[in-house]
Amino acid sequence: MNDNPESSLEVLESIDKDLLSTRKQKAKYALLYSMALDKNYIDIKADSIIAPAVKYYECHGSKEDRFLCNYYRARIYENAGDNENALLYAAKAESLDTSRVSAESKCLLYAMKGRVYYDARKLINAIEAYELACKYSLRAGKYCHYANYCLRLADVYIYNHDNANLNKYIKLAEQFHSYFGTFEIHNYSRLIILSMLWNGIATKDYLDYIDNYIKEHPQYDMIQWHIIAKAYLSAGCTEEALTMLDNYAKYYDVSLNISYYGILSDVLEELGDYERALNAQKIFAELVKEEDVKRHRSDIEVVEDSYRSELIQTRQRHYTSYAISISILLLTLLLYMNIKWKVQRQHNKKDLEELQQEYAALVSLKERMDGTYQYLSGQISKQSHTDQELMKVLGQRIKSLAAFRDTCKLPWHNVT
Repeated sequence: MNDNPESSLEVLESIDKDLLSTRKQKAKYALLYSMALDKNYIDIKADSIIAPAVKYYECHGSKEDRFLCNYYRARIYENAGDNENALLYAAKAESLDTSRVSAESKCLLYAMKGRVYYDARKLINAIEAYELACKYSLRAGKYCHYANYCLRLADVYIYNHDNANLNKYIKLAEQFHSYFGTFEIHNYSRLIILSMLWNGIATKDYLDYIDNYIKEHPQYDMIQWHIIAKAYLSAGCTEEALTMLDNYAKYYDVSLNISYYGILSDVLEELGDYERALNAQKIFAELVKEEDVKRHRSDIEVVEDSYRSELIQTRQRHYTSYAISISILLLTLLLYMNIKWKVQRQHNKKDLEELQQEYAALVSLKERMDGTYQYLSGQISKQSHTDQELMKVLGQRIKSLAAFRDTCKLPWHNVT
């Protein structure tokens, strides 16, 4: 995807989507396909392609996948010129736990925010976003990205008329010149020419630089001809400046380009073609007015978005606080139950010890009663034997007395 996005797109388009049977497979395909289109500079402006991924990863998958869904949805709105929703979904991505998101993904998000803020001329916001993009691109080892974001920061400082920071970020980008792609090469050369104009470098020096630049990098549809035209005009080469503007109109759509008509008006005025110069100036003034209206609307949208982003973050904090409160409540309940269990266990242990003591006392009492019972049984047994002997003796005596009575015939014998 990163090293060869063209091949990645070919592989994805070769897959039979009817074979994607699960929601997880469809979501992964939707996310990867959106990524491949974006990395191949195919700008999609409707979210139908990424919709299955957004819906699935709201409740499933990793934080990285959820972050990327929000980022690529933001990119779609950026392509459509809907900066409000672009920033909204960027804010949704940021509201996640970004500690689990790769530095590479975060640098892409902040670069997108930088572009949106720059287009809205919110320069302070753009600088903050691009600085974060630089930070995370270095952390991810994406040195081409880092150079690109440094050059974009230089662009912001040109607009902000900050010559010191312009030169600072050009030099930072130069440190990674070996990582420049085609886009970075042309953007770097454009900024060098502007810096020369700004700093008043000798005419011959920057004209020689321009000639070498065009010869070494003949991608004419990427050269900013209008900037070169301004350089030639500044050097007094008016005819060459007009030729550069013709090249610009050949390779670019200039119908809404404010810079083109501003420079064209100056060039034509120098050439003495006042009628065309006036027409160019009228178009320039009309485009500036439209840009001001657009910027005013963008300011309103960005202000609204800041409130919306703050609302999202506030809700996120509330959800976090709620989760923390529930966790604390559960921990307190568990602690209470644990303490209660320990107290009950101590009570049960005490009761058990008392029962064991009572049992030991009862066992001791039983042993003493058994001894007494055995003693009494022995005494009773002895007593019973003595009584039998007495009864036997008594019986014998009664028999003797009876025999004596019969023999003696005592006079009381007949007495009743």
